Parts: sequence; structure tokens; C-alpha cells
Amino acid sequence: MIDEFLVSHLGFRGGRFDTCIYTHTNGTILALYVHNMLLPGRQPIVSDLQKKRKARFDMFDLGLVQHFLGMMVSHDVCGQKVYITQEGYIGRVLERFGMSDCKPVATPMDKDKPCERE
Repeated sequence: MIDEFLVSHLGFRGGRFDTCIYTHTNGTILALYVHNMLLPGRQPIVSDLQKKRKARFDMFDLGLVQHFLGMMVSHDVCGQKVYITQEGYIGRVLERFGMSDCKPVATPMDKDKPCERE
């Protein structure tokens, strides 16, 4: 139902390789995952699309995204930049495997340490 609405009524095009990603000719990209939707883009365009979606579906607008699918998102509005990190997810994985106290390194393999072969 949502796919048909996005494509037929809002003019989005479904992704060829990822069916959860939709693109629009105005440059807007929409990510859809179960009941979560991410709609980044320019404000007048996003506002118009939100009005049309809300007229058809019962939806909540949670404002600027802070978390999406395990990613933390922060914004530098003045610099027009978005930062995405999976720090929280990585911390949970390290905890799960008992590695949260491991010493971090800049690269997966220390370039100055010779590789030992058995």
C-alpha cells in the first residue's frame, strides 16, 4: 500500500537493488524500513511530501532524525553537514563479545609490527 502511494501518488521511483530506498526527480531520497521512514531533503519539498503522506496515512513526524536503524545522527545546521555514527551499536557488539575493555588501534593491523607466520 505504501509502495503504491509513494510511486503512483508522490512520484517516487522504487530502488532497483534496494526496495526500501525510493528516489524522486526533485533529488529527494526516502528510506523505508518496516514502520520507520527517513526523508532527508530541502525543507519546502520535504514539508510538501509530509503533508501529502499525513493526508493519506496516520503518521508521526519526529523532527530532525537523531537515531535511525542503529545509527546516531547529528546535525551541523549552520555548516549544512550531517554526521552519522554507529558508536552505540559498536559498543553493544563489543560488550556482547566481551571486548569492551580492549585497547583500540587506528587500523585493524599494526603496520609496524611484523606479521608472524606459523
